[in-house]
Amino acid sequence: MSAVFRAIIPAVVGALLLVGCGQLGDEDRSTISDAEITALQQTSVPPETAPDAASSGRSFYLRLAWGQLAGEAAPASAVDWSGSVTVSQGTVALSRLDYFDASGRPEVQAAEPGRIEWASRLQPQFAGLIARVELPSDDATVTVDMPLFRHTFRASELTGGDDAVYAVDSDGHAVSVSSIPASRCPGGFTLGYVRPAKDGSVAFGGRTTDRTGRFTGTIRFHELGDGTLLGRVIDLDGRESARVRGTIVRTSDGGSFSAELVDDSGHPLGSLTGLFDDPSYASRGAFQGSFEQGCEE
Repeated sequence: MSAVFRAIIPAVVGALLLVGCGQLGDEDRSTISDAEITALQQTSVPPETAPDAASSGRSFYLRLAWGQLAGEAAPASAVDWSGSVTVSQGTVALSRLDYFDASGRPEVQAAEPGRIEWASRLQPQFAGLIARVELPSDDATVTVDMPLFRHTFRASELTGGDDAVYAVDSDGHAVSVSSIPASRCPGGFTLGYVRPAKDGSVAFGGRTTDRTGRFTGTIRFHELGDGTLLGRVIDLDGRESARVRGTIVRTSDGGSFSAELVDDSGHPLGSLTGLFDDPSYASRGAFQGSFEQGCEE
């Protein structure tokens, strides 16, 4: 992957090529196993911030992940991912910690209105967090600072939603960034894995969360032969909450996807966008994204 792979994808539902809905086949279910998905764990950081409406028009949730995003690499020396998120104006509040397994759990070291700090050392794993950010103006900035990565974002780069992946070395270590505006409407993040199927297509499987990062279910979708996507979102009770219809754009080492979420009658519920990559160190890749659903706030 290039040093910076960024995609800001407009959720234009009318531009999507719609395909017929159906059940996922056994092969598509097993390409990413249930065990791989359930290994994605989390813990809340009380007090949990509710996914309420924006207070200033510049309120959003920020999801960070760092490490080898696809996992599965051969064990190596631990890498220090300790770091901080700092805002030049306004506040940042930690909502949740996400981690691959118990040994990779980040530890919060400090939290104050304008800054959060954590300790994290990983081998072939990834970890992350979700934070609520409130900025008073477009002149405010958000700085993410870790030993292998430092980047300052302007408010305008994050308040409307964004997805980006930054490669930090030649060993497959990367930092991924997602943001989504604060809202009372349903919406949140997706994170998981992608793996080639026998026919050369790719299949995706991972977790869905609300805006605060709380797990809300799982998502599975797969590429069809014509470049379209088909899949489902399943809630924590095992019920189908939405179907996924969309398109995929491939690059030499990954790509992007853009889809709509519909009910079982095909009526639009919302939109889903994201990125995926195919690292050289693992048999699977990683994907991330965000989704929004409409409502009356």
